[in-house]
Amino acid sequence: MKGLLAKDTTLMSIIILAIILIYASFSWLCPIMIDDYMFWDKYLTANNGSILPSLSGYCNYVRDLWLYENGRLANMLCAPVVLWMPKLAWAIILAVIICAIYLSAASLVNGSRPVSPLLLMSVWICCILLLPWHDYSSLMLIDYALNYFPSTLLTLATIWAAYRIGSGRRFRNARYCLIIFVAFLTGVFHEGFSMPLLAALSVIAATRRFSMPGQWWGVYIALLCGTIISAGSPAIWTRFFTVMDSRTQQHLLPYLRTLVKTTPVLLAMSTVAIAALPFRKSRQVLNSIISDRLNQYLILTASISAIMVIILKAPARATTGLNLLLIILLLRTVKSLGINPFQKSSTTAVIVSLISVCLFYSGVLLWQFKIFDENHQITMLLKDVDSDETIYMDTIRHAPWWTLSHPIVDIWYTSGQIRFVNNIYGRPEDIPPVLPKVLERYDFSNPVTIPEKPVFCQAGDIILMKGDNIDADKLPYNWRFTLAGGEEVGSYVMFVPFIANNGERWIAGFPTRIQVKGPFLNIKESY
Repeated sequence: MKGLLAKDTTLMSIIILAIILIYASFSWLCPIMIDDYMFWDKYLTANNGSILPSLSGYCNYVRDLWLYENGRLANMLCAPVVLWMPKLAWAIILAVIICAIYLSAASLVNGSRPVSPLLLMSVWICCILLLPWHDYSSLMLIDYALNYFPSTLLTLATIWAAYRIGSGRRFRNARYCLIIFVAFLTGVFHEGFSMPLLAALSVIAATRRFSMPGQWWGVYIALLCGTIISAGSPAIWTRFFTVMDSRTQQHLLPYLRTLVKTTPVLLAMSTVAIAALPFRKSRQVLNSIISDRLNQYLILTASISAIMVIILKAPARATTGLNLLLIILLLRTVKSLGINPFQKSSTTAVIVSLISVCLFYSGVLLWQFKIFDENHQITMLLKDVDSDETIYMDTIRHAPWWTLSHPIVDIWYTSGQIRFVNNIYGRPEDIPPVLPKVLERYDFSNPVTIPEKPVFCQAGDIILMKGDNIDADKLPYNWRFTLAGGEEVGSYVMFVPFIANNGERWIAGFPTRIQVKGPFLNIKESY
Protein backbone atom coordinates (compact mmCIF):
# COMPACT_ATOMS: atom_id res chain seq x y z
CA MET A 1 0.00 0.00 0.00
CA LYS A 2 2.83 2.40 0.88
CA GLY A 3 4.57 1.53 -2.37
CA LEU A 4 1.44 2.33 -4.36
CA LEU A 5 1.08 5.63 -2.52
CA ALA A 6 4.73 6.54 -3.18
CA LYS A 7 4.36 5.60 -6.83
CA ASP A 8 1.18 7.71 -7.08
CA THR A 9 2.91 10.63 -5.38
CA THR A 10 5.80 10.43 -7.83
CA LEU A 11 3.43 10.24 -10.80
CA MET A 12 1.38 13.16 -9.48
CA SER A 13 4.53 15.25 -9.10
CA ILE A 14 5.61 14.42 -12.66
CA ILE A 15 2.18 15.30 -14.07
CA ILE A 16 2.03 18.59 -12.15
CA LEU A 17 5.54 19.49 -13.30
CA ALA A 18 4.61 18.63 -16.91
CA ILE A 19 1.50 20.84 -16.76
CA ILE A 20 3.46 23.80 -15.41
CA LEU A 21 6.36 23.42 -17.87
CA ILE A 22 4.07 22.99 -20.89
CA TYR A 23 1.78 25.94 -20.19
CA ALA A 24 4.64 28.19 -19.06
CA SER A 25 6.38 27.46 -22.38
CA PHE A 26 3.14 27.99 -24.29
CA SER A 27 2.50 31.34 -22.62
CA TRP A 28 6.10 32.49 -23.05
CA LEU A 29 5.88 31.79 -26.80
CA CYS A 30 2.64 33.77 -27.21
CA PRO A 31 3.33 37.23 -28.64
CA ILE A 32 1.63 40.38 -27.43
CA MET A 33 -1.38 40.86 -29.70
CA ILE A 34 -4.91 42.15 -30.27
CA ASP A 35 -6.46 43.05 -26.87
CA ASP A 36 -3.02 43.19 -25.24
CA TYR A 37 -2.19 46.04 -27.61
CA MET A 38 -5.60 47.58 -26.90
CA PHE A 39 -5.00 47.85 -23.14
CA TRP A 40 -1.43 48.98 -23.78
CA ASP A 41 -2.87 51.77 -25.94
CA LYS A 42 -5.51 52.64 -23.34
CA TYR A 43 -2.83 53.02 -20.67
CA LEU A 44 -0.79 55.29 -22.96
CA THR A 45 -3.89 57.43 -23.51
CA ALA A 46 -4.57 57.60 -19.76
CA ASN A 47 -0.93 58.40 -18.92
CA ASN A 48 -0.24 61.16 -21.47
CA GLY A 49 1.53 58.82 -23.87
CA SER A 50 4.05 57.52 -21.33
CA ILE A 51 4.67 53.80 -20.84
CA LEU A 52 6.21 54.32 -17.37
CA PRO A 53 4.37 53.26 -14.19
CA SER A 54 2.32 56.11 -12.73
CA LEU A 55 -0.30 56.02 -9.99
CA SER A 56 -2.30 58.86 -11.52
CA GLY A 57 -1.98 57.31 -14.98
CA TYR A 58 -3.12 53.93 -13.70
CA CYS A 59 -6.07 55.49 -11.84
CA ASN A 60 -7.09 57.24 -15.06
CA TYR A 61 -6.74 53.91 -16.90
CA VAL A 62 -8.98 52.11 -14.37
CA ARG A 63 -11.55 54.93 -14.48
CA ASP A 64 -11.66 54.89 -18.28
CA LEU A 65 -12.03 51.11 -18.37
CA TRP A 66 -14.91 51.16 -15.88
CA LEU A 67 -16.70 53.93 -17.78
CA TYR A 68 -16.12 52.84 -21.38
CA GLU A 69 -15.05 49.16 -21.43
CA ASN A 70 -16.12 47.08 -18.41
CA GLY A 71 -15.54 46.82 -14.67
CA ARG A 72 -13.51 43.59 -14.64
CA LEU A 73 -10.45 43.39 -12.44
CA ALA A 74 -8.99 41.10 -15.12
CA ASN A 75 -8.82 43.94 -17.64
CA MET A 76 -7.57 46.40 -15.06
CA LEU A 77 -4.59 44.10 -14.52
CA CYS A 78 -3.92 43.66 -18.24
CA ALA A 79 -1.86 46.80 -18.92
CA PRO A 80 0.46 46.26 -15.90
CA VAL A 81 1.06 42.64 -16.92
CA VAL A 82 1.69 43.53 -20.58
CA LEU A 83 3.86 46.58 -19.92
CA TRP A 84 5.77 45.89 -16.72
CA MET A 85 5.72 42.23 -15.71
CA PRO A 86 8.61 40.09 -17.06
CA LYS A 87 7.22 37.69 -19.66
CA LEU A 88 8.70 34.64 -17.92
CA ALA A 89 7.15 35.62 -14.57
CA TRP A 90 3.71 35.93 -16.18
CA ALA A 91 4.18 32.61 -18.01
CA ILE A 92 4.97 30.79 -14.75
CA ILE A 93 2.06 32.43 -12.88
CA LEU A 94 -0.38 31.47 -15.63
CA ALA A 95 0.94 27.90 -15.76
CA VAL A 96 0.48 27.54 -11.98
CA ILE A 97 -3.09 28.89 -12.27
CA ILE A 98 -3.94 26.39 -15.03
CA CYS A 99 -2.43 23.56 -12.99
CA ALA A 100 -4.49 24.66 -9.97
CA ILE A 101 -7.64 24.62 -12.14
CA TYR A 102 -7.00 21.02 -13.21
CA LEU A 103 -6.27 19.95 -9.62
CA SER A 104 -9.36 21.75 -8.31
CA ALA A 105 -11.55 20.19 -11.00
CA ALA A 106 -10.19 16.73 -10.17
CA SER A 107 -10.81 17.35 -6.45
CA LEU A 108 -14.43 18.31 -7.14
CA VAL A 109 -14.86 15.11 -9.17
CA ASN A 110 -13.43 12.91 -6.43
CA GLY A 111 -15.00 14.58 -3.40
CA SER A 112 -13.18 13.87 -0.15
CA ARG A 113 -10.90 11.20 -1.65
CA PRO A 114 -7.35 12.03 -2.78
CA VAL A 115 -6.91 12.79 -6.47
CA SER A 116 -5.30 9.94 -8.37
CA PRO A 117 -2.88 10.47 -11.28
CA LEU A 118 -5.37 8.84 -13.66
CA LEU A 119 -8.12 11.26 -12.63
CA LEU A 120 -5.83 14.26 -13.06
CA MET A 121 -4.80 13.03 -16.51
CA SER A 122 -8.47 12.47 -17.41
CA VAL A 123 -9.33 16.05 -16.45
CA TRP A 124 -6.33 17.37 -18.39
CA ILE A 125 -7.20 15.43 -21.55
CA CYS A 126 -10.86 16.50 -21.34
CA CYS A 127 -9.75 20.13 -21.06
CA ILE A 128 -7.41 19.76 -24.05
CA LEU A 129 -10.27 18.40 -26.14
CA LEU A 130 -13.21 20.44 -24.86
CA LEU A 131 -12.08 23.90 -23.76
CA PRO A 132 -12.38 26.65 -26.42
CA TRP A 133 -8.66 27.23 -26.85
CA HIS A 134 -9.25 29.30 -29.97
CA ASP A 135 -12.10 31.37 -31.36
CA TYR A 136 -10.63 34.19 -33.44
CA SER A 137 -7.67 34.36 -31.12
CA SER A 138 -6.39 32.21 -28.24
CA LEU A 139 -7.06 31.66 -24.55
CA MET A 140 -3.30 32.05 -24.03
CA LEU A 141 -3.41 35.71 -25.10
CA ILE A 142 -2.51 37.70 -21.96
CA ASP A 143 -5.84 39.55 -21.79
CA TYR A 144 -7.94 36.45 -22.45
CA ALA A 145 -5.86 34.37 -20.03
CA LEU A 146 -6.37 37.01 -17.33
CA ASN A 147 -10.11 37.03 -18.01
CA TYR A 148 -10.78 33.31 -18.13
CA PHE A 149 -8.23 31.27 -16.17
CA PRO A 150 -8.15 33.10 -12.79
CA SER A 151 -11.94 33.56 -13.03
CA THR A 152 -12.42 29.83 -13.60
CA LEU A 153 -10.20 28.94 -10.63
CA LEU A 154 -11.95 31.46 -8.37
CA THR A 155 -15.37 30.15 -9.45
CA LEU A 156 -14.40 26.55 -8.61
CA ALA A 157 -13.06 27.66 -5.22
CA THR A 158 -16.27 29.58 -4.42
CA ILE A 159 -18.48 26.67 -5.48
CA TRP A 160 -16.44 24.32 -3.28
CA ALA A 161 -16.65 26.70 -0.30
CA ALA A 162 -20.41 27.28 -0.65
CA TYR A 163 -21.05 23.55 -1.05
CA ARG A 164 -18.90 22.67 1.97
CA ILE A 165 -20.58 25.27 4.20
CA GLY A 166 -24.04 24.30 2.94
CA SER A 167 -23.26 20.67 3.83
CA GLY A 168 -22.62 21.66 7.45
CA ARG A 169 -18.81 21.81 7.39
CA ARG A 170 -17.82 25.27 8.50
CA PHE A 171 -14.47 27.02 8.25
CA ARG A 172 -12.37 28.36 11.08
CA ASN A 173 -11.98 32.12 11.30
CA ALA A 174 -8.65 32.59 9.45
CA ARG A 175 -9.59 30.27 6.60
CA TYR A 176 -13.08 31.75 6.42
CA CYS A 177 -11.62 35.25 5.96
CA LEU A 178 -9.63 33.87 3.02
CA ILE A 179 -12.79 32.29 1.58
CA ILE A 180 -14.62 35.63 1.84
CA PHE A 181 -11.77 37.33 -0.02
CA VAL A 182 -11.84 34.63 -2.72
CA ALA A 183 -15.62 35.04 -3.14
CA PHE A 184 -15.21 38.82 -3.47
CA LEU A 185 -12.43 38.34 -6.05
CA THR A 186 -14.69 35.94 -7.96
CA GLY A 187 -17.28 38.68 -8.20
CA VAL A 188 -14.97 41.51 -9.18
CA PHE A 189 -12.73 39.56 -11.58
CA HIS A 190 -15.29 38.85 -14.33
CA GLU A 191 -19.06 39.37 -14.24
CA GLY A 192 -19.54 36.66 -16.86
CA PHE A 193 -18.46 34.09 -14.26
CA SER A 194 -19.83 35.67 -11.09
CA MET A 195 -23.36 36.47 -12.30
CA PRO A 196 -24.28 32.85 -13.21
CA LEU A 197 -22.76 31.65 -9.92
CA LEU A 198 -24.64 34.31 -7.96
CA ALA A 199 -27.89 33.34 -9.69
CA ALA A 200 -27.22 29.65 -8.96
CA LEU A 201 -26.59 30.38 -5.27
CA SER A 202 -29.82 32.41 -5.18
CA VAL A 203 -31.80 29.48 -6.60
CA ILE A 204 -30.21 27.07 -4.12
CA ALA A 205 -31.01 29.41 -1.21
CA ALA A 206 -34.61 29.76 -2.43
CA THR A 207 -35.08 25.98 -2.67
CA ARG A 208 -33.83 25.71 0.94
CA ARG A 209 -36.28 28.47 1.98
CA PHE A 210 -33.29 30.73 2.61
CA SER A 211 -32.34 28.75 5.72
CA MET A 212 -28.62 28.65 4.93
CA PRO A 213 -25.77 28.85 7.50
CA GLY A 214 -24.39 32.27 8.39
CA GLN A 215 -21.02 31.52 6.78
CA TRP A 216 -22.80 30.62 3.54
CA TRP A 217 -24.50 34.01 3.49
CA GLY A 218 -21.11 35.63 4.10
CA VAL A 219 -19.80 33.98 0.93
CA TYR A 220 -22.94 35.05 -0.94
CA ILE A 221 -22.66 38.69 0.17
CA ALA A 222 -18.94 38.85 -0.70
CA LEU A 223 -19.69 37.45 -4.17
CA LEU A 224 -22.57 39.92 -4.56
CA CYS A 225 -20.40 42.91 -3.60
CA GLY A 226 -17.72 41.93 -6.10
CA THR A 227 -20.31 41.37 -8.83
CA ILE A 228 -21.87 44.79 -8.23
CA ILE A 229 -18.47 46.39 -8.85
CA SER A 230 -17.73 44.47 -12.06
CA ALA A 231 -21.28 44.43 -13.45
CA GLY A 232 -21.98 48.01 -12.35
CA SER A 233 -19.86 49.43 -15.15
CA PRO A 234 -21.99 51.62 -17.47
CA ALA A 235 -20.14 50.14 -20.45
CA ILE A 236 -21.39 46.64 -19.59
CA TRP A 237 -25.00 47.76 -19.81
CA THR A 238 -24.40 49.77 -22.99
CA ARG A 239 -22.98 46.62 -24.57
CA PHE A 240 -25.92 44.56 -23.25
CA PHE A 241 -28.57 46.82 -24.79
CA THR A 242 -26.61 46.97 -28.04
CA VAL A 243 -26.55 43.18 -28.26
CA MET A 244 -30.23 42.93 -27.39
CA ASP A 245 -31.08 45.35 -30.22
CA SER A 246 -33.26 43.45 -32.70
CA ARG A 247 -30.90 44.21 -35.57
CA THR A 248 -28.16 42.12 -33.94
CA GLN A 249 -30.29 38.97 -33.97
CA GLN A 250 -30.07 38.37 -37.72
CA HIS A 251 -26.92 36.24 -37.44
CA LEU A 252 -28.19 34.05 -34.60
CA LEU A 253 -28.17 30.81 -36.63
CA PRO A 254 -24.43 30.77 -37.47
CA TYR A 255 -23.75 31.79 -33.89
CA LEU A 256 -25.75 28.84 -32.55
CA ARG A 257 -23.83 26.52 -34.90
CA THR A 258 -20.59 27.86 -33.44
CA LEU A 259 -21.94 27.41 -29.91
CA VAL A 260 -22.83 23.77 -30.58
CA LYS A 261 -19.28 23.14 -31.84
CA THR A 262 -17.73 24.75 -28.75
CA THR A 263 -20.01 23.09 -26.17
CA PRO A 264 -20.37 19.45 -27.30
CA VAL A 265 -20.63 18.23 -23.69
CA LEU A 266 -23.65 20.48 -23.10
CA LEU A 267 -25.36 19.12 -26.19
CA ALA A 268 -24.48 15.48 -25.41
CA MET A 269 -25.52 15.60 -21.74
CA SER A 270 -28.75 17.47 -22.52
CA THR A 271 -29.64 14.95 -25.23
CA VAL A 272 -28.96 11.97 -22.95
CA ALA A 273 -30.97 13.53 -20.10
CA ILE A 274 -33.98 14.17 -22.36
CA ALA A 275 -33.74 10.67 -23.86
CA ALA A 276 -33.70 9.18 -20.35
CA LEU A 277 -36.97 10.79 -19.25
CA PRO A 278 -39.40 8.15 -20.68
CA PHE A 279 -37.73 5.28 -18.77
CA ARG A 280 -38.29 4.75 -15.04
CA LYS A 281 -34.83 3.38 -14.20
CA SER A 282 -33.18 6.10 -16.24
CA ARG A 283 -35.25 8.71 -14.41
CA GLN A 284 -34.08 7.25 -11.10
CA VAL A 285 -30.45 7.55 -12.18
CA LEU A 286 -31.10 11.08 -13.41
CA ASN A 287 -32.79 11.97 -10.13
CA SER A 288 -29.85 10.62 -8.11
CA ILE A 289 -27.46 12.76 -10.16
CA ILE A 290 -29.57 15.90 -9.76
CA SER A 291 -30.18 15.32 -6.04
CA ASP A 292 -26.44 15.36 -5.32
CA ARG A 293 -25.77 18.73 -3.65
CA LEU A 294 -22.49 19.48 -5.39
CA ASN A 295 -24.03 18.52 -8.72
CA GLN A 296 -26.78 21.05 -8.07
CA TYR A 297 -24.20 23.84 -7.83
CA LEU A 298 -22.56 22.62 -11.03
CA ILE A 299 -25.78 22.12 -13.00
CA LEU A 300 -27.35 25.44 -12.01
CA THR A 301 -24.20 27.48 -12.63
CA ALA A 302 -23.57 25.77 -15.98
CA SER A 303 -27.21 26.13 -17.09
CA ILE A 304 -27.35 29.84 -16.27
CA SER A 305 -23.96 30.36 -17.93
CA ALA A 306 -25.26 28.69 -21.10
CA ILE A 307 -28.37 30.90 -21.11
CA MET A 308 -26.24 34.03 -20.67
CA VAL A 309 -23.86 33.01 -23.45
CA ILE A 310 -26.77 32.47 -25.86
CA ILE A 311 -28.62 35.67 -24.94
CA LEU A 312 -25.49 37.82 -25.15
CA LYS A 313 -24.10 36.00 -28.21
CA ALA A 314 -20.80 35.83 -26.36
CA PRO A 315 -17.68 34.58 -28.19
CA ALA A 316 -16.58 30.96 -27.97
CA ARG A 317 -13.99 31.73 -25.27
CA ALA A 318 -16.86 32.74 -22.95
CA THR A 319 -17.75 29.03 -22.67
CA THR A 320 -14.47 28.25 -20.84
CA GLY A 321 -16.02 28.11 -17.37
CA LEU A 322 -19.20 26.48 -18.68
CA ASN A 323 -17.24 23.69 -20.37
CA LEU A 324 -15.10 23.04 -17.30
CA LEU A 325 -18.17 22.77 -15.05
CA LEU A 326 -19.66 20.29 -17.53
CA ILE A 327 -16.42 18.27 -17.62
CA ILE A 328 -16.55 17.99 -13.82
CA LEU A 329 -20.23 17.04 -13.95
CA LEU A 330 -19.57 14.45 -16.67
CA LEU A 331 -16.76 12.78 -14.72
CA ARG A 332 -18.83 12.84 -11.51
CA THR A 333 -21.71 11.24 -13.42
CA VAL A 334 -19.44 8.49 -14.76
CA LYS A 335 -18.23 7.88 -11.22
CA SER A 336 -21.77 7.83 -9.75
CA LEU A 337 -22.83 5.18 -12.27
CA GLY A 338 -20.40 2.77 -10.65
CA ILE A 339 -17.85 3.19 -13.42
CA ASN A 340 -14.97 4.48 -11.32
CA PRO A 341 -11.63 4.01 -13.08
CA PHE A 342 -10.11 6.78 -10.95
CA GLN A 343 -10.04 4.98 -7.59
CA LYS A 344 -6.95 2.94 -8.43
CA SER A 345 -4.63 4.31 -11.05
CA SER A 346 -3.17 2.13 -13.73
CA THR A 347 0.45 3.27 -13.92
CA THR A 348 0.70 2.15 -17.54
CA ALA A 349 -2.42 4.08 -18.55
CA VAL A 350 -1.15 7.21 -16.80
CA ILE A 351 2.30 7.02 -18.39
CA VAL A 352 0.89 6.37 -21.89
CA SER A 353 -1.55 9.28 -21.46
CA LEU A 354 1.17 11.60 -20.21
CA ILE A 355 3.51 10.72 -23.09
CA SER A 356 0.67 11.26 -25.60
CA VAL A 357 -0.18 14.66 -24.13
CA CYS A 358 3.49 15.70 -24.10
CA LEU A 359 3.87 14.65 -27.75
CA PHE A 360 0.73 16.61 -28.65
CA TYR A 361 2.01 19.75 -26.93
CA SER A 362 5.44 19.30 -28.52
CA GLY A 363 3.74 19.81 -31.88
CA VAL A 364 1.68 22.72 -30.56
CA LEU A 365 4.77 24.43 -29.12
CA LEU A 366 6.71 23.88 -32.35
CA TRP A 367 4.03 25.72 -34.31
CA GLN A 368 3.70 28.35 -31.62
CA PHE A 369 7.45 28.96 -31.84
CA LYS A 370 7.16 29.49 -35.61
CA ILE A 371 4.40 32.04 -35.01
CA PHE A 372 6.38 33.69 -32.20
CA ASP A 373 9.43 34.02 -34.46
CA GLU A 374 7.32 35.37 -37.32
CA ASN A 375 5.70 37.92 -35.03
CA HIS A 376 9.13 39.00 -33.75
CA GLN A 377 10.31 39.59 -37.32
CA ILE A 378 7.24 41.70 -38.09
CA THR A 379 7.55 43.88 -34.98
CA MET A 380 11.24 44.45 -35.70
CA LEU A 381 10.40 45.48 -39.27
CA LEU A 382 7.66 47.81 -38.04
CA LYS A 383 10.24 49.64 -35.96
CA ASP A 384 12.63 49.95 -38.92
CA VAL A 385 10.52 50.60 -42.02
CA ASP A 386 8.90 53.86 -43.05
CA SER A 387 5.70 54.33 -41.03
CA ASP A 388 3.59 54.60 -44.20
CA GLU A 389 4.70 51.25 -45.61
CA THR A 390 2.99 47.86 -45.45
CA ILE A 391 5.14 44.78 -44.94
CA TYR A 392 4.31 42.15 -47.56
CA MET A 393 4.82 38.77 -45.93
CA ASP A 394 3.00 35.44 -46.04
CA THR A 395 2.15 34.93 -42.38
CA ILE A 396 1.01 31.66 -40.80
CA ARG A 397 -2.76 31.69 -41.15
CA HIS A 398 -3.54 28.09 -40.24
CA ALA A 399 -2.00 25.42 -38.02
CA PRO A 400 -2.38 21.67 -38.76
CA TRP A 401 -5.63 20.06 -37.64
CA TRP A 402 -3.83 17.87 -35.10
CA THR A 403 -2.90 20.95 -33.04
CA LEU A 404 -6.63 21.19 -32.18
CA SER A 405 -6.66 24.96 -32.70
CA HIS A 406 -4.24 25.60 -29.82
CA PRO A 407 -1.63 27.81 -31.59
CA ILE A 408 -2.31 31.50 -32.13
CA VAL A 409 -2.75 32.04 -35.87
CA ASP A 410 -4.12 34.65 -38.28
CA ILE A 411 -3.63 37.53 -35.84
CA TRP A 412 -2.43 40.17 -38.31
CA TYR A 413 -5.74 40.48 -40.16
CA THR A 414 -8.01 41.37 -37.23
CA SER A 415 -9.21 44.97 -37.11
CA GLY A 416 -8.22 45.36 -33.46
CA GLN A 417 -4.64 44.22 -34.06
CA ILE A 418 -4.25 46.59 -37.01
CA ARG A 419 -5.80 49.59 -35.28
CA PHE A 420 -3.86 49.40 -32.03
CA VAL A 421 -0.52 48.38 -33.58
CA ASN A 422 -0.78 51.35 -35.94
CA ASN A 423 -1.57 53.66 -33.05
CA ILE A 424 1.31 52.42 -30.89
CA TYR A 425 3.83 52.58 -33.74
CA GLY A 426 2.57 55.95 -34.99
CA ARG A 427 1.28 54.61 -38.31
CA PRO A 428 -1.72 55.82 -40.35
CA GLU A 429 -4.91 53.99 -39.36
CA ASP A 430 -5.79 52.90 -42.91
CA ILE A 431 -2.47 51.17 -43.69
CA PRO A 432 -2.37 47.56 -42.39
CA PRO A 433 1.03 46.55 -40.98
CA VAL A 434 1.13 43.26 -42.92
CA LEU A 435 -0.44 41.91 -46.10
CA PRO A 436 0.21 38.68 -48.08
CA LYS A 437 2.80 38.81 -50.85
CA VAL A 438 0.19 37.96 -53.49
CA LEU A 439 -1.26 41.48 -53.08
CA GLU A 440 2.09 43.23 -53.58
CA ARG A 441 2.14 42.73 -57.36
CA TYR A 442 -1.55 41.96 -57.95
CA ASP A 443 -3.03 43.72 -60.99
CA PHE A 444 -5.82 45.73 -59.38
CA SER A 445 -6.56 47.41 -62.71
CA ASN A 446 -7.58 44.03 -64.16
CA PRO A 447 -8.67 41.90 -61.17
CA VAL A 448 -9.94 38.32 -61.35
CA THR A 449 -13.64 38.39 -60.48
CA ILE A 450 -15.69 35.66 -58.82
CA PRO A 451 -17.85 34.32 -61.73
CA GLU A 452 -21.26 34.29 -60.02
CA LYS A 453 -20.58 37.36 -57.86
CA PRO A 454 -18.56 39.80 -59.99
CA VAL A 455 -18.71 42.52 -57.33
CA PHE A 456 -16.08 40.39 -55.56
CA CYS A 457 -12.62 39.66 -56.91
CA GLN A 458 -10.11 37.05 -55.77
CA ALA A 459 -6.40 36.54 -55.29
CA GLY A 460 -5.63 32.98 -54.29
CA ASP A 461 -7.60 32.27 -51.10
CA ILE A 462 -8.32 35.97 -50.52
CA ILE A 463 -11.49 37.77 -51.62
CA LEU A 464 -11.29 41.42 -52.71
CA MET A 465 -13.76 44.26 -53.17
CA LYS A 466 -13.50 47.96 -53.97
CA GLY A 467 -13.43 49.81 -50.66
CA ASP A 468 -14.90 53.18 -51.65
CA ASN A 469 -17.58 54.26 -49.13
CA ILE A 470 -17.60 50.83 -47.44
CA ASP A 471 -16.89 50.34 -43.73
CA ALA A 472 -15.03 47.03 -43.45
CA ASP A 473 -16.01 46.69 -39.77
CA LYS A 474 -19.69 46.61 -40.73
CA LEU A 475 -19.40 43.83 -43.30
CA PRO A 476 -20.95 40.47 -42.29
CA TYR A 477 -18.58 37.95 -40.71
CA ASN A 478 -20.13 34.69 -41.92
CA TRP A 479 -19.94 33.71 -45.60
CA ARG A 480 -20.40 30.63 -47.75
CA PHE A 481 -17.96 29.91 -50.56
CA THR A 482 -18.57 27.77 -53.64
CA LEU A 483 -15.22 26.19 -54.43
CA ALA A 484 -13.92 25.27 -57.88
CA GLY A 485 -15.25 21.72 -57.51
CA GLY A 486 -18.76 22.93 -56.64
CA GLU A 487 -18.50 22.22 -52.90
CA GLU A 488 -19.95 24.84 -50.53
CA VAL A 489 -17.95 25.70 -47.41
CA GLY A 490 -18.86 28.22 -44.72
CA SER A 491 -16.25 30.37 -43.01
CA TYR A 492 -15.77 33.38 -40.79
CA VAL A 493 -14.10 36.15 -42.83
CA MET A 494 -11.88 38.95 -41.52
CA PHE A 495 -12.00 42.10 -43.66
CA VAL A 496 -9.04 44.48 -43.90
CA PRO A 497 -9.13 47.82 -45.78
CA PHE A 498 -5.92 48.82 -47.55
CA ILE A 499 -4.45 51.04 -50.26
CA ALA A 500 -3.60 48.96 -53.35
CA ASN A 501 -0.43 49.33 -55.43
CA ASN A 502 -2.37 51.50 -57.92
CA GLY A 503 -3.44 53.94 -55.19
CA GLU A 504 -7.06 52.74 -55.02
CA ARG A 505 -8.83 51.80 -51.79
CA TRP A 506 -9.69 48.09 -51.56
CA ILE A 507 -10.87 45.63 -48.91
CA ALA A 508 -9.32 42.17 -48.53
CA GLY A 509 -11.27 39.32 -46.94
CA PHE A 510 -9.40 36.49 -45.23
CA PRO A 511 -11.40 33.26 -44.63
CA THR A 512 -10.38 31.65 -41.34
CA ARG A 513 -11.13 28.02 -42.29
CA ILE A 514 -8.28 26.11 -43.91
CA GLN A 515 -10.80 24.26 -46.14
CA VAL A 516 -11.62 27.49 -47.99
CA LYS A 517 -9.30 27.37 -51.01
CA GLY A 518 -9.59 29.49 -54.15
CA PRO A 519 -10.45 29.89 -56.91
CA PHE A 520 -14.07 30.54 -55.95
CA LEU A 521 -17.14 30.23 -58.17
CA ASN A 522 -19.48 32.09 -55.84
CA ILE A 523 -19.67 33.74 -52.44
CA LYS A 524 -22.73 34.69 -50.41
CA GLU A 525 -23.54 35.84 -46.93
CA SER A 526 -24.39 33.01 -44.52
CA TYR A 527 -27.29 33.20 -42.07
